[in-house]
Amino acid sequence: MKHYRQNICMDYKDPLNVYLEKIGNHQFADLAFQANFWSRWSQEEKEKFIRSVFLAHAPSKFIFADTQKCLEAAEERGDVGDIIYFKFWAERTKYLNIDSNNRNICLREFIKGLVKIPHGKYTLTTGAVVEVYGENDTYDTLDEEMAIAFQQAMISSTIYTDASRKDLSTIFVNINAGKPLNAPEVRSAEVTEVANVIRKLAEPEQHGNYFAHVDQSWFRKQDINRRYIDDFIAGCAYYYAYGIDANITNVTLEKFYLSGSRGEGQIHKFKTRFNDFMKNLMIDDARAIANRNSILDLFIIYDKLRNDNLKVTDPSGLIKAYIKVISKLLLSKKYYKTTKKSTQKYTFEGILGGRQNYNNVKRNSLIMKSLDISKFTIKIDPKRGYNKQDRMILASNNDFKTLEDKPIDMSKLMSPEYHGGHREPHADGNPSDIDNGGIQEKYDNWELGKNSFEKKKKESVSA
Repeated sequence: MKHYRQNICMDYKDPLNVYLEKIGNHQFADLAFQANFWSRWSQEEKEKFIRSVFLAHAPSKFIFADTQKCLEAAEERGDVGDIIYFKFWAERTKYLNIDSNNRNICLREFIKGLVKIPHGKYTLTTGAVVEVYGENDTYDTLDEEMAIAFQQAMISSTIYTDASRKDLSTIFVNINAGKPLNAPEVRSAEVTEVANVIRKLAEPEQHGNYFAHVDQSWFRKQDINRRYIDDFIAGCAYYYAYGIDANITNVTLEKFYLSGSRGEGQIHKFKTRFNDFMKNLMIDDARAIANRNSILDLFIIYDKLRNDNLKVTDPSGLIKAYIKVISKLLLSKKYYKTTKKSTQKYTFEGILGGRQNYNNVKRNSLIMKSLDISKFTIKIDPKRGYNKQDRMILASNNDFKTLEDKPIDMSKLMSPEYHGGHREPHADGNPSDIDNGGIQEKYDNWELGKNSFEKKKKESVSA
């Protein structure tokens, strides 16, 4: 049986200057409860809001959680997850903004002179009529009557004092129930590890800015503002956890986000793989790819390469070859069945539009028939280093001397002071076998890095 707990909250109505001093200047937003980084209001939207504040046309409540009081409530309940969450925020801010982040930012920006009030004639409740034009449209230049009207504009706020992290998520969704949140926005508000990881991967400083680039065509501005970058990354994560035969839909993604799902067990491995993909393959050349499903297809290909211990040595060459293949498929007027039982046929362009499993499988099959991966990859030995037994053999084979011909302190051979090093770099496709190995002091090994020991040795002799 589900357990429901009533929350404690307090309602306040304060003049704007009191609200800012008491709450507005001491709050921060957890972006899980906000539209994301890119959805800050336009200058016109900000000006309209400031005008509505003057006119008392902005009655919507500002919703917050008191981080310290919610932490104390979590400690009383003994909820470890909530204690960690609210302790994190209590160390950074007094109030957590659940709904009103853009409004609060706009008010503070108006006071700083970054937003103007729209020009026009304002009739105030005091009976004063003030004309606003170019010389009195900022906070510092307001006529006295307008300045008083702004400072005394009433702000309604609600502060929760015992809410859990899950409660805040529910409150956020309920507040926005009349504005229909889309599926990615609802998932982003979840309290699960899958939601946390995907939200962070989509942040601007992670990979969000790459996908939201001004010259990019993968997402419309309104899609970026409504967490479709999160949705794209979630699709990649779902494929990673369940494979190419799994169907990526809003329903399956909703289940994927739940605690205890297979997604939760795979999400940190996916995070490593996706970061690897972005670093090693999503170079500037990849911006020439026109369709975001072609980026999903590229991730599927890259994931298979890494699972086969193949390393991309020429990312630019691979991207250009990939673009040539999908361009040729797009130009072709050939029709394909997406499943054996299908009665309909589609062009490649037709099956590029969806990420249903049958579309993903068919696109991957058609692409891989023409894409010669071997030109741009090398095979990497799955064994990355040398174990203790290997170290003993490597030391013995070189008469108990390091590759640099230094005597080995036998008492420390198995300690971190010595490393098993590669004569030729493992990263270049060379094996981690005895013939390619040798003992090195740790600093010699770190200095060598991914370079060739044999090449360095020759250069040292010739010098």
